[in-house]
Amino acid sequence: MKKYSIALCFLISTFFINHLSARIYSSCPYPQHEVGVGYGYMSTEQFSIVVTEFLTSAVIKPLTGDNVSTKSYQFIGPISVNYKFFFKDRLSVGASILFSSNKIEYSDANNILHNVKLNTFSIIPRFDFYYIRNPKFALYGNVGAGAVVMTSSYGQQKDLNDSGASFAFQVTPIAMRIGRDFGFVMELGIGSHGLANAGFSYR
Repeated sequence: MKKYSIALCFLISTFFINHLSARIYSSCPYPQHEVGVGYGYMSTEQFSIVVTEFLTSAVIKPLTGDNVSTKSYQFIGPISVNYKFFFKDRLSVGASILFSSNKIEYSDANNILHNVKLNTFSIIPRFDFYYIRNPKFALYGNVGAGAVVMTSSYGQQKDLNDSGASFAFQVTPIAMRIGRDFGFVMELGIGSHGLANAGFSYR
């Protein structure tokens, strides 16, 4: 009778250990909170600058005879700080805070070099949905919408400053994360995060 009791206790203990392991590693393989940082390429604001300058050079300048010519672009960012809260196994809500610094240098008809600086600060609530969500690999997408504040300055003259706010968004159809607690993140989409952005996150 004692042998049967020991065997029964062993079986019950094994069941509960396996059940607890399944709950930890299968249904919820990592914590509900995730924070990360990223660096993007060609945000909507930067893309607008490039397209505007191209159209000005290709269409407007030949018609007006303007000799102003763009010399170079210098884009820094967008740099992002991200937070996610998993309220479901494959769904999360959160927000991204982004900053970018953009500089355009051009020369006028007298070949004098000028520059324009445009800084952007964005806050975008986001919703992430996961196609695959394993402990060490995730394939997902996200959508988000928020606001961007833009400040601009022209040359060295402090009185030629301007600021304004507008709509900001991000649509990312494909993204991936590799790693368990600390992981590498790569996202491809369109919006304030850029056409592509990469970084790291911690759960």
